[in-house]
Amino acid sequence: MESPVLFLDDNITSEQTKTVFLACGIAMAVCAAFVVIFFLSKKAPLIFREAWKDQANKKKGIVSYIFGLILKLVKTVFLSLKNPMVLYYLAYGTLSILGIVIHPFFFSFHLTEIFIRYPNVIESVYQPRAALGLTLVLYLILNYITGLFAYTLIYDDF
Repeated sequence: MESPVLFLDDNITSEQTKTVFLACGIAMAVCAAFVVIFFLSKKAPLIFREAWKDQANKKKGIVSYIFGLILKLVKTVFLSLKNPMVLYYLAYGTLSILGIVIHPFFFSFHLTEIFIRYPNVIESVYQPRAALGLTLVLYLILNYITGLFAYTLIYDDF
């Protein structure tokens, strides 16, 4: 992206193209922020409830209260980072910011959202794996035969 030009149009300058990319990137980051906020507003109370379960309601001193509070915060962070979906959506938000600041390439991670929203996409490829494998073998055989004919009949071009 040394000097990108939108739609290969000579009337649009490289700076205008970068401005369009930046505007689209900011819109993508705002949408990603909404997705992350909505996900965390749904999952965070469950994680907090798990981490902040109180074992006993004894009266404690200030030192043990502070130690218990720090322990609960560490447990909350640990339980959050243990959940793969929380990690995914934190990466989702982080990479949208990196897409604005560093390079638009980081927005490509957002395409993986289709695997989260529609898990049947992976299953539809994984289930008929034997048939797909045989189709690949058939393609390789036909490609080999075509290559042999081409090499035999038009060998001057090779």
